[in-house]
Amino acid sequence: MVRPTSSSDEPAKVEKAFTLRWSWLGLAFSFTERKLVIARQRRLRSVHLTLSYANASGEIDLHLKREPAPPGEDQYVSLGRIGPERLARLGEHFNQLAQRLAYLPMDHWRPVRPGWLSRRGYALMLIPKDVPAGMFAAFVPSKRRGKHQLTFAPLKDPAYQAQFADCIYDAAILPHLDAGALQLPVTAVSLRARRGPLLVAPFTVNGSTQWYMMPRHRMMEIGDRLGAEVAIYIGNGLHGEHARAFDRICDELGLSEIPELAEFVTGVRESLAAPLDTVQKAKSKLRAFASTRRPHPKSLTRRVQALYGSSPVPTAPPSLSDGPRSSGLRPSPEG
Repeated sequence: MVRPTSSSDEPAKVEKAFTLRWSWLGLAFSFTERKLVIARQRRLRSVHLTLSYANASGEIDLHLKREPAPPGEDQYVSLGRIGPERLARLGEHFNQLAQRLAYLPMDHWRPVRPGWLSRRGYALMLIPKDVPAGMFAAFVPSKRRGKHQLTFAPLKDPAYQAQFADCIYDAAILPHLDAGALQLPVTAVSLRARRGPLLVAPFTVNGSTQWYMMPRHRMMEIGDRLGAEVAIYIGNGLHGEHARAFDRICDELGLSEIPELAEFVTGVRESLAAPLDTVQKAKSKLRAFASTRRPHPKSLTRRVQALYGSSPVPTAPPSLSDGPRSSGLRPSPEG
């Protein structure tokens, strides 16, 4: 797909629209600026699941398209629409949630010294900001019918993992690093003892820049908390129409026939069958997080409060300071 661009002083130019295509587990994916399409060829006909989000009406639309359609049935099967008013409410809710969770990591970032890391056998995995293309090319080694074939085999390939050996440095190099040239946060792994990996990143507070560290599992816990918050919000709005829509998608695309997706399909169906149970489990998880949240004595939270008497967010490199973006999606069909 191409689109012309022109001005009064220049001849018209043709700009190619963004399109990303790949294939995985027999499913063909197509992602553009206007829609996401998941397709599968089944029993001499093709089935497309389309999520369009750049409509003139401002709605998000989800539907199935079958080519050819079964005798006596429509080619299109509408699964639901989300109007612009609901999208605005969803965006506001998730932005508030993102702002709340943005402060949680501050409780766990604490100052770190290169000597402390070295004595405990830690080494730094330094990935340049301009990652060599070869590191990602291994996951899309070939094309078929114009689509990249996605594979995760390199994650288990010792030869692929060996290329990261050149990215491992002793922690003593930390004060001499140019943070602007690295993928942040930096991962620190222990080579001698069974210590968990750390995340290391620079922050500036009151004009002073210092390196801080956080156990990686703490960041994963924050991700789990975000998932629990989203599960509660979505679970409270689920009803039978959502379960029927998901069953229709699974039947048309044959997702239950794909062994790698069997656990996922079963889990979603169980959640849709008993959404209140999912909500209660998520609430229990949030209560567990609340009972264990105690800022480290030397955390960014304590340092900022000592300086300002409140908790303004300290400055960080763009890759760290950018908070999560809200999706604004709720699986509740309208109209």
